[in-house]
Amino acid sequence: SSFSHAEHQGFQLRAGFSMNPAIMGALLMAGAGLMSTADLVYSKLLKAWGWPYFRIMAVCVSVMSFFLTAWLVATGRMRAPEKQTLKWLLLRILFGTMTFSMGIVAVQLGASPGNVSALTSVNMVFAAVMGHMFLNEKLRWPHLLSLICSLAGALLITKPAFIFGSSQASENAWIGNVLALLAGLGQAAVFICARKSADTSTSLVVAFTGVFAAPFFLLLPSTGIIDDASLAPVTNQPWLALGFVAAGLGLCSAAICLNAAGAQMCPAAVSATVFTGVSMLSGYLVQIFLFNDSPQPLTVLGAGLMLAAIVVMSLSRRQAPDVTEEVARSSQTAMTMDGVLSERSLRNCSVVEAQSDDDAESLASFAASEFADFEPHVSVRLRRFDAQVIGRVTEMIAASA
Repeated sequence: SSFSHAEHQGFQLRAGFSMNPAIMGALLMAGAGLMSTADLVYSKLLKAWGWPYFRIMAVCVSVMSFFLTAWLVATGRMRAPEKQTLKWLLLRILFGTMTFSMGIVAVQLGASPGNVSALTSVNMVFAAVMGHMFLNEKLRWPHLLSLICSLAGALLITKPAFIFGSSQASENAWIGNVLALLAGLGQAAVFICARKSADTSTSLVVAFTGVFAAPFFLLLPSTGIIDDASLAPVTNQPWLALGFVAAGLGLCSAAICLNAAGAQMCPAAVSATVFTGVSMLSGYLVQIFLFNDSPQPLTVLGAGLMLAAIVVMSLSRRQAPDVTEEVARSSQTAMTMDGVLSERSLRNCSVVEAQSDDDAESLASFAASEFADFEPHVSVRLRRFDAQVIGRVTEMIAASA
């Protein structure tokens, strides 16, 4: 899949060469990782200077959405997504906005950019656990190793007081670390929803994101969860405020576009690995060279364990056999033995598979296959259909005996 088929073809023609969509997606996710770190640094600097970050970003995404929507309408490319895709698009925007906000708030509460990037890597482990809980799939040793590495890494990064004693970190830094972990769970949902809505135009995704994110950013400070400073600097220094809006517009546009396109073009495991690795490395480099805050050895070890966890999880992925072929073969066998089962059986198999694509179990199965690809899994409805075929064949054999 790609941004949309037309957009991908357009890229090939303009660039003059063809690139594997998965490789292109990985490169875009690397850029998204850099932009994620840049956004974290931008928010930290604005807070230190006493500027209202979230309200500035509300203006940025509003401008971005307005001009992009106008361009889509003017060029005749504004087409509503299909009903089945729409819910995944909306969920993707919801999770994406909340994940972005939790990462920003985590940094503003005292968590370092590098630590936030490292802690969000729990997205792959979350998908593995989800597959185990919802599908009763057997966890293989790479998944258990990844889980252990992630838990150990999170402990070394967050350094909870009940294990490591009191520290000199900010009083609210632990809240920031918790938000970073939650952002990791949200990031997993973003990658999954992006793959489920892979045929949606990237331009439409970005435009819809701005429509939802703008009011969210405006209302967030009024909840009392964060301190977004006052609007006094904006009124006192309007030209500087305009400069901050321009900088924020460039950062958020690049981050949303790269993330939206890259996440659609490669499996969620690849997206998570590249995005987390690049954002983690760039986050710690910025922390060291820009904020003069070198991470402690235990923190570096924890980040290394978190990165090792997602690498092990990615390398352990394996292709599952085509389940539908097995079911179709069973159906065809029954048809050959006795003309009782008609060709409608094969058509029903396809219909049942399509219907099961959106139920809760298939979502868990999709998440597991995208991130870790557990033991081959057959949906309940396909298993039920296959069992009916086998039962019918058994009855015919018994009747002919």
